Amino acid sequence: MIISIDFDKVIADTQELKDFYIKNEFQKRYPELSKDAPNVSFEELETTGVLPKTILREITHDMYADIKTADILKPILNSVKSINKLSRDHTVKIVTARSDESLDVALKWLATYKVNENIEVIGVGYTNSKRPFLEGSDVFIDDRYQNFEDVYDIIPHLLLMNGKYWQDYSHPKVTRVYNWNDIMDYIVKLNK
Repeated sequence: MIISIDFDKVIADTQELKDFYIKNEFQKRYPELSKDAPNVSFEELETTGVLPKTILREITHDMYADIKTADILKPILNSVKSINKLSRDHTVKIVTARSDESLDVALKWLATYKVNENIEVIGVGYTNSKRPFLEGSDVFIDDRYQNFEDVYDIIPHLLLMNGKYWQDYSHPKVTRVYNWNDIMDYIVKLNK
């Protein structure tokens, strides 16, 4: 079985990084923008439209491309152990929107946490579709339902890692999972 997995918010927990970045970098780098939202959380920046998408994408890229951030990211509970276990019996790919410097940060992080080095890591870029890199996958795990929209027809098992933003989202081809125990249970049932 081929299992494709997103990186941010599925393997690595980005919440602490985002909190750090907002407190320490955003207000320094973008004072003209932060004055309109002095106490805003990163999630509010993402979901409220306070910032134009181009600026938000630039901020996200800067945050993920800063090599210091690799030390702030922590694994989501049981993610590394589960991925290494899955990679013994299945083909596992990490397919992320990260590219260039931000992909280098993710690769450093994966090595630091000893994720199986034989797992293919594909950085597609923030504005590109993951579809070409997911063809042939049996399972795709992501935290953004939008990444499923162009793969409903090619991947039989889509697992949405619970995000607080997508509580109202529902689709018959998507199964919501809340943690890596749920993911492993789902995959074990597929193997029966």
